Formats: sequence, structure tokens, C-alpha cells
Amino acid sequence: AAVEPLLELLEPDDSATALAAAWTLASIAPGDSRVGAKALPVLMSGLSSDDENVRLESADALGAWGPAAKQAVPTLARLAKEDGSEFVRAAAEAALLQIEK
Repeated sequence: AAVEPLLELLEPDDSATALAAAWTLASIAPGDSRVGAKALPVLMSGLSSDDENVRLESADALGAWGPAAKQAVPTLARLAKEDGSEFVRAAAEAALLQIEK
């Protein structure tokens, strides 16, 4: 029941509202391909944020999608090696493990 209102909050950008909705959807509907089609692009945009917490939460949420988030692998791999934050690097590495299961 909560999925539809959250889907309405998703936008093709990295607004705080869209990202919060995408993070929540990752925890309540990670197996729903219709939800993934809308949420994954928002989460991908979060990986390039200047905000460390946004990158961290986006990586965690992408990991929750598992193999459905394969499109994020190149960006996550780059973050795992190059991000200036050890926490983002760790989150990216963990997400890669979840996606490549």
C-alpha cells in the first residue's frame, strides 16, 4: 500500500524527496521490477552526489536490489576504489557483493 505514494515521489533527478523515496522502496519492494525501473535511476544519480551520506545511502539501497541493480556495477566499482570516504568505499564494496550474488 505504501509503494504507490512513494512511486509518485520519484523524479528523474537527485532531489532529497526522490532519493528518500527510492531508499525506502529499496527496503520495502526490492524484488518489484516495476518499482526498480523507477527507483534505480534515482539511486544511480545519488552515487554522484557531493554529499557523502547520499552516496552511502544510495550504494546501500542499490545493494538491496541485488542482481536487478547490475547497471550500477561500473559506478559502484569506481566508488569502491576511488571515493574519498572510507564509508562510501565500504558501502560500494558491500553493494557489489549483493548485486553479484
